[in-house]
Amino acid sequence: NTVEVIKQYHTQNTVKVHQVVSDAMKQLSEILELIKTKNLHMVYAADSTIPVEQAIVTAAKQLQNLEDEAMNIAKDISNRIELSIHLSKLRQMAQEVVEAIERQQMRLRQFFHIPGNEQETDLETKYFNEFRIEIEMFEEKISRFYNEKEHFTSLPLLALESHAETRVRAENLLTDVKAKWQSLVGLIDIRYKLLTAANSYYKYTKLLLPTSQSIEKDLSVDRDGDFCKSGSWISLEHCYESTQERLEKHSSHKERFLEASVYAQRTADQFMNFMRRIQAPREHVESRLYEVQKYKDTIRERQQIILRLWTECNTKIDKCKNCTKIKLMAKNVVDWSDRELASCALILDNVEKSQKLDLLSRRKKLEELLEHCLTLRDLVKVERYEVRKMLGEAKKFLESFPSDFHSVEVEKYSLLAKTKLQNIWTMLAKSEQNVRNELNGLLDGQISTIMEPSKTEQLCLDRYSDSAIEDKLMGSGGVGGGKDDELKKKIVEPMKE
Repeated sequence: NTVEVIKQYHTQNTVKVHQVVSDAMKQLSEILELIKTKNLHMVYAADSTIPVEQAIVTAAKQLQNLEDEAMNIAKDISNRIELSIHLSKLRQMAQEVVEAIERQQMRLRQFFHIPGNEQETDLETKYFNEFRIEIEMFEEKISRFYNEKEHFTSLPLLALESHAETRVRAENLLTDVKAKWQSLVGLIDIRYKLLTAANSYYKYTKLLLPTSQSIEKDLSVDRDGDFCKSGSWISLEHCYESTQERLEKHSSHKERFLEASVYAQRTADQFMNFMRRIQAPREHVESRLYEVQKYKDTIRERQQIILRLWTECNTKIDKCKNCTKIKLMAKNVVDWSDRELASCALILDNVEKSQKLDLLSRRKKLEELLEHCLTLRDLVKVERYEVRKMLGEAKKFLESFPSDFHSVEVEKYSLLAKTKLQNIWTMLAKSEQNVRNELNGLLDGQISTIMEPSKTEQLCLDRYSDSAIEDKLMGSGGVGGGKDDELKKKIVEPMKE
């Protein structure tokens, strides 16, 4: 207001000066016109050598120069007054903006309550979103101030060195407003991050602990019982597949829980970090920090419990799986042996039936039966590998669990499979011998006798027993030297294979 009054007086004074000078110039002009009209000859009293006309012209020029000087001063004063008015307006806008920002900061600090559950988090988020909408509208006021400042600093007058101080004052106003605004934005950002972390934290709190209790219950049930005895299985295959699925299920649940618990602890750490950064009462912050830390400790305890239960449960179910696997391997051997025993019985039956055929047909039939016996002998030797594998698995199992009801079943099934394979070997030897006897009797006197199998040949399930073959191939004597050794080695290797 003071500047406006000064501007008004200054304008009036400038007009008055201009008017006085204008009137004086008009009077001087009229005097000169009168002298010329009357043809007067007058001299300047101060200096008689100077004509009056020249003295009047000189006075008019001096008056004009004084007016120009006064107008320049008046113009500079006017410019300063205008800049002062603009700066005052800018200062007023800055003050209003700063006060408004401080009011918003006070409001925001009132929101700095740390939510204690999911419902409080939702409510605080609602209030905060409404506050952010108001802040977005408030940003228009900030933008108007920035635009006004840019307009002010772009005035040509401010480029003059004489107005450098005014430029500095305008920049200081901008700095103050920016500092206040950035402070408010920082508070808003911390509040937003705090509520986001709280939302994630309480959602995981709500889901993770009940999930861990459910997993613990499932693991406890399977740990305290024997899975392979807990269900009515259609077959051993069904039991084995179900055991495998249960192991995968527990492993999957354990891994998912561990991943979720790690994420929950990371979320809790973020929540605690933002708690420490907000401007809230110390007691309130420490209370919430204690609650979250207690939850983290609970999660660690749940992790240890579930890992321990999973280890115990996995060991027990894995024992059931291995037991079922061995029983399944033994069952396959038994089933195969039963089928081939029937095949051996059929061979003996066909030998008896061949006696009713003519000589050529009988010979052809017996040769076919002998070929079948030899093929079956090779199949039994192949099946012997599966039995050896099964017996190896059974041995490891019995050594690991010597006194367990699973061990009784494993021993029973493995013994049955071994007995069945030995029975079919005996039955096959009997069938083959009958076929050879019949064929030798048929060909007696016609061709040389067909070689009979060794009566001492036995089916051995010891994986190292076939090493005796090497001794037979190399002979009972010692190995010779030089080229004989190399030649014998070339012959022996493919025979051993």
